[in-house]
Amino acid sequence: MAYLVQGQDFLFNLAGQTSHLDSMKNPFVDLEINCRSQLFILEACRKHNPTIRIIYASTRQIYGRPDFLPVHEGHLLHPTDVNGINKMAGEWYHILYSNVYGIRTCALRLTNTYGPRMRVKMPARPSSAYGLRTSLKASGLKCGAMVCR
Repeated sequence: MAYLVQGQDFLFNLAGQTSHLDSMKNPFVDLEINCRSQLFILEACRKHNPTIRIIYASTRQIYGRPDFLPVHEGHLLHPTDVNGINKMAGEWYHILYSNVYGIRTCALRLTNTYGPRMRVKMPARPSSAYGLRTSLKASGLKCGAMVCR
């Protein structure tokens, strides 16, 4: 991993497993992907490029069910699934490496992201994604890299 971080100014850390449903079915896989992998990335940066700036993709799910709206960063954290807990741990690893080793990090708590690789196959996914897939499949249209079957 050293060669990936050497000489870089920024690292957009999008590494992670995003399925909340899958995290509950196989929590150890989620732990491996969302926690252990973060330590590998942070250690590579610490050893081979401590001046890199890291932008970490977290999730809104670390808040759990909101106590109030709109949710802001002062909201209590009470995740409702394994994925939320592991992403929260990932954030804390980044905070720790910032505090202890001076690696500049920040976390973005993303929600219902939209794009070419979004999950659109299951009704349990965001309604916009499932509705888009259903409409495209019925019409036979293709949208960029997304082909509905």
